[in-house]
Amino acid sequence: MMKQFYTGLILFVLTSFSLAQPTFTEHAISTSAIGAMSVYATDVDGDGDMDVLSASWNDDKIAWYENDGNSGSNGSISGTVSLLNSNQNNIAAGANHSLAILPDRSVTAWGDNSDGQSITNGLSDVKEVAGGYIYSLALHTDGTITAWGNNDFGQTDIPDELSDVIAIAAGPNHGLALLSNGTVTAWGWNNYNQSTVPAGLSDVAAIAAGDFHSLALRADGTVVTWGNSNNDVPDGLSPAIRIAAGNNHSLALHADGTVTAWGTGAENFESDYGQATVPDGLSDVIAISAGWWSSYAIHSNGTVTAWGGPSGVINGVEDLENVVAIAGGYSHSLALHLNGSITAFGTTVPEGLLALAYEPLSYAQVRMSLHLPNVDHLEQNWGENPPFSTFYEFNDPQITEGGPYEVEAYFDDNDNNMYDSGEPFARVDSLYVSASLTLTNIDLELTSSGSSGPTALEITSPSGGEIWHAGTGETIEWTSTTYDGNDYLLHIELYNEAYPYQYIETDFVSSSNGGSYYWNIPSDLSGGGNYQIKLSHPDYAMEVESNYFQIVNAIEDFIFLGEFEGHKYWSSNYPDTWQNANDWVNQYTEAHLVTITSQEENDFITNNFDGSDNWIGFTDEAEEGNWQWVTGEDVTYTNWMEGEPNNSEELEHWAHILENGEWNDLDYDLARFIIEFDGSTGDETDYPEFSNFQITSGDIYVDSTEVNFSIDLSASSGIAEAEYAYYKGGNNTSHIYGGFLDSDISSGSLSFDGIDDFVEIPYSTELDMGNMLTIAAWVYPEIILDNESTILMRGEYGYGLALTWTGDGNCSVNQAQNLVYWDQGDCWSAINSTITYEFDQWQHVAVTVEDVGDQLEIYFYVNGVEDGPHFSNESSISNGGASSDLRIGDQGGQGTNPFHGNIADLAIWNTVLFTDDIITLYDGQPPHAFADPPNAYWNFNEGSGSTLTDLSGNENNGNIEGALWSTNVPSTEIGTGTWSGSIVAGDVTAEGLMVQISAKSINGDVSWSEWYEIAPIFFTEKHFANIERQEYTMISFPGWMYGNNVVSVLEDNLGEEDRSQWRVFSYDEAYGYQESYGDFDPGKAFWIITRDDAYLSSGSGQVIELIGGFGVGLDQGWNMIGSPYDFVMSFPEQVEIIGDIDYALWAYDGTGYVETDGFTGGEGYWLYSYSDNSIISFQHEQPGSSPKILNGGWQFNLSASINGYHDSGNKLGVHPQARNERDSMDSREPPVIGDYVQLAFDNADWEDKGSYSKDIRKEGQASYIWNIAVKSNMSGHIRLDAMDAINIPLEYDALLIDLKNRLQHDLRSGETYNYVSIGDEKPHQLKVIIGLSENVSKIIDDLGILPTEFAVDQNVPNPFNPVTAIRMQLVEDAVVSMKVFNILGEEVSVLLHNAKIESGYQQVIWNGRDKFNRQLPSGLYLYQTIMKNDQGKLLHMKTKKMILVK
Repeated sequence: MMKQFYTGLILFVLTSFSLAQPTFTEHAISTSAIGAMSVYATDVDGDGDMDVLSASWNDDKIAWYENDGNSGSNGSISGTVSLLNSNQNNIAAGANHSLAILPDRSVTAWGDNSDGQSITNGLSDVKEVAGGYIYSLALHTDGTITAWGNNDFGQTDIPDELSDVIAIAAGPNHGLALLSNGTVTAWGWNNYNQSTVPAGLSDVAAIAAGDFHSLALRADGTVVTWGNSNNDVPDGLSPAIRIAAGNNHSLALHADGTVTAWGTGAENFESDYGQATVPDGLSDVIAISAGWWSSYAIHSNGTVTAWGGPSGVINGVEDLENVVAIAGGYSHSLALHLNGSITAFGTTVPEGLLALAYEPLSYAQVRMSLHLPNVDHLEQNWGENPPFSTFYEFNDPQITEGGPYEVEAYFDDNDNNMYDSGEPFARVDSLYVSASLTLTNIDLELTSSGSSGPTALEITSPSGGEIWHAGTGETIEWTSTTYDGNDYLLHIELYNEAYPYQYIETDFVSSSNGGSYYWNIPSDLSGGGNYQIKLSHPDYAMEVESNYFQIVNAIEDFIFLGEFEGHKYWSSNYPDTWQNANDWVNQYTEAHLVTITSQEENDFITNNFDGSDNWIGFTDEAEEGNWQWVTGEDVTYTNWMEGEPNNSEELEHWAHILENGEWNDLDYDLARFIIEFDGSTGDETDYPEFSNFQITSGDIYVDSTEVNFSIDLSASSGIAEAEYAYYKGGNNTSHIYGGFLDSDISSGSLSFDGIDDFVEIPYSTELDMGNMLTIAAWVYPEIILDNESTILMRGEYGYGLALTWTGDGNCSVNQAQNLVYWDQGDCWSAINSTITYEFDQWQHVAVTVEDVGDQLEIYFYVNGVEDGPHFSNESSISNGGASSDLRIGDQGGQGTNPFHGNIADLAIWNTVLFTDDIITLYDGQPPHAFADPPNAYWNFNEGSGSTLTDLSGNENNGNIEGALWSTNVPSTEIGTGTWSGSIVAGDVTAEGLMVQISAKSINGDVSWSEWYEIAPIFFTEKHFANIERQEYTMISFPGWMYGNNVVSVLEDNLGEEDRSQWRVFSYDEAYGYQESYGDFDPGKAFWIITRDDAYLSSGSGQVIELIGGFGVGLDQGWNMIGSPYDFVMSFPEQVEIIGDIDYALWAYDGTGYVETDGFTGGEGYWLYSYSDNSIISFQHEQPGSSPKILNGGWQFNLSASINGYHDSGNKLGVHPQARNERDSMDSREPPVIGDYVQLAFDNADWEDKGSYSKDIRKEGQASYIWNIAVKSNMSGHIRLDAMDAINIPLEYDALLIDLKNRLQHDLRSGETYNYVSIGDEKPHQLKVIIGLSENVSKIIDDLGILPTEFAVDQNVPNPFNPVTAIRMQLVEDAVVSMKVFNILGEEVSVLLHNAKIESGYQQVIWNGRDKFNRQLPSGLYLYQTIMKNDQGKLLHMKTKKMILVK
């Protein structure tokens, strides 16, 4: 039986066989199978007819299908394969914190965060989570683990190099990891040995961790525990299919759906809450979980049984439905439902949280195969991304009664690896299923018991092009037909480029002919024109997407009132004048102040706003008494209150609606206002446009040049804000960064009410002026409600700038509407301009002040026009007293003369700007772009919040008191023109940058530009290699280096050339390694070895252009190559191959070669070419070429190791498309260097003869022979490992033959073989023979390696250090004992004790250590060998001498 180490993958294999026509009655013992392994035909009920029984060892369900005995015809097998990925570890509960995996495989956490255990920023590609007491674990899809939180016991210290992990478990203070090879690793608290994994523990399928104990479930169903003895496995425990561990109790789920519990809380232990006392009659359980003192069982119908406590953790759990996973913590529990929602007990769940409950498995290919006795199998293939349920059918005359037949499902994991019975389980999302069936008179047809689903589905609304408004509601509509006319479930999702998917509703019930759903569109949904609605059936058998439609942003500071006769209505939540309200709404082409044309419309508005007075779009400003709607439409309805309109004081020209629905006319008062959108809900063409992206930095040097860029938005109608995002790395895989762009004109302002609004800037020395001062701002003055309108003032008696109105104010000098410079806070010190300003329009105002001795020289500016000089009576600029704050919008600490209107783009300098500078400001240059940066600069672009941000870098941020954000800004060309940004030098790498711009219009519509590539050109210095002392390293240089002679570069780093200090080698296929160096050309690699550690850097140079790629020519034979780029490039996906090469890239790790799948800049690699004209072209962004990955056959790895050195990249096997000559599935063995061990397949009889690291033969032979040569320049114990030999078909024998020692080793009995090397570099000849038993026996006979007499040979080597081999010859199987004695006759070591040894040549390795594993001293030793048969008869006995030297 195959071992399945992957949990959480549900497979339904539903199969029918048309060999006869009986009918079947289904008896649902349990009706689905997790990790389904087999379906058997047997007579279950003893009625003489063959029934079918399906079962699974790792599962939830078992099913029996009864045969009623009717007969029929032969020749057909069919069925359905359905895939669903479900995982119990998508949620987790710690002591007082919770974790959940989200649909994008990120993680969210909530609850206690005292040690950071609930911080999950940046986690991605997570497939399991686990919660300890106050720490957390996450398992990623690449088999690595992330740990965070408390580390008092080392529980977050993940063991180094831990990888290939397929499952995790977290005890309160220790962690467990299950590896793909079925072994377990543990770390953390070990006070009860709960982190000491039992020696030899293997074949593990599941793990669980308690407080003081740990559990492992083996593939055969046995349970192993270690740690606290309270949790020792009960005697006679039935085979389990799942396990769970609480604080000090354990659970096991059995295949019959029952549960066993033991530990604290059981009847024979101290009782806490009875958590280990299983409720009577508990059955039909498919999953289990354990909390600290609680236990849970999920039933096949999605309900839960809970027991233990405390009550707050389990009360209410049994009322749940559709539960797919449950997790128990210290004082809370969580239940995950089929729709992704989570129910919690003892805690709360973040609002709107939807976790990953299940997902479809997307595969590049699915293949079903039917294996027939002694004939090739039949196959069917499906293309990319097959549907959730796939029907397969085989019709062939070869399908007859008898068997066995084997049905297999193969699933490609999208990495071009098709997994089947002959290949390893390398990934959790790959699956192999085999159902071995003996077919008799059976006609079995099983169908899914899932819900009804649509056969056709079409979205009718949105149909494409609609404009929907965030914060409102719209109806999604569809039509459909179904298989059975029944209602069915739908998932409704929102798609957008920025948001891959977002659930609107899960499990919505649709009628068979279609349905509708009213969607309350979130108010925070970003505007854009690339939205789609997606509908899908829950089992993903059917999904459709709508055409694109547009979302318009919700209107900030407005409340949506509703929809009436196709029009949408919004009410502002802030007051303003009628003129400002009308100007604001005119930015929308399809909107206006509300026009009311009927009593019904008036009632609708009255019933939906909150009762405050609101402006409407009705005015007689053009002609007194002639009231007109702002749209020009006919006046057919009015609702004036009695006596209105009355034009009081001849100033009331604008109408507003009262709480009772009546109308009144008003003057310049402030009121809220209502806007109306006619059909279309916004400007359909107001998406920003991008052009003229420019780099302004000149030549870009790696890591040393800041990149400045600009983007032209002048074609857009108005920009509120713009951002940029960039990747550190042109391949868009590195971390993304971003920031706001700066524009030439302010895109926002603050509105001050002229009563009590202001902004408080706390005291800062940066605001203390010396003998010079400049103040500049954009202002939109409205009627001044006090004597003056203060723009800003420092303290009560400091510098300031204000506006006056009528000329009779306290500080006016016979001048209306002029500017005034304050100093010392009194009129005696105030200086007025002679130039004037205007109300109700934007103007740029400025003042410059300079101490010129005994007086101040002052210039005023309005829209760049100079007025001055003026002179004051003061001789110095006042800073308003000690530690004075600065206020914008009123007169310092006095709270008088408040500003009425809008202020934007305000800046202060402690220098004097000249007239040209002021004109430049008026023309739109931002203040911080000047050579003399401002001491403080506020651009008023925030748009929300209570903080006004200082952009000068001096952090003079202000607290907003009462003033309101406004989009009334200084220009009708709002924010258009050039926007600019910068990327810091440290982020500029040789890989380049990808920059993208987003811009938001005044309406809130957002556009994204294309990606712009920034490729660095130069570098002044580049570090390219770290060299470990006395270790061979292959190096290359990524780029063009000026002065690139290898010796010169190395002498700059390592000193004058000295072969005793460092050596460097190139390679030539004809002459081997050569100390002739050449140049560091891009793509060329060298070997280097140094006496001491070394750090290699280059001089100046130039990076390789990314566009167009870079080609490296290859000679026939082995080539040492490197990447021309200083970043990782995948092989072969990012290279283009021209010519005949091996698709195997070899790197050196210091102890041997490893095959790698990518190039790293600065490193070197071996690549073999079969011709002189081959080229490898590095393509960066463009996909390269790669050999077609064919599926089928079987293969396994064979490695050699000695003294820490290895050769592990060797693979042998068979494939239907392989040739028994060199082809693309084979690859060469790279040349050795330094201390080494080499294992190679010797194919001297091939046309391309030589030594190979991979040798794949053609499938279909009765036997296969691989000739192997192993050599090493080191003496010691060589170990050969046949990893994944389990992939060899069961019908084959598999032997490793040691020709030199005349030994044979059965690869099925053990994957490891050892022999002794004397380090002479002579090939040690071996063979691997695999085939049918009779064929293999004949080959062995022909080799003549079987002994003819019993014998014990002299050990080799002798004398020896550190190991020696003792060979035996056995004519027949024997019971052997072998002991070692010293010269005193004392027994020092037992090498064999009554060991059953097979016939043939066999050997024993001794390492010179005694029975207690202590190293023995040098000297003469005796080894005695006794051979007996099974009846105890002596067959042979021999004693020989050997010498151990040290």
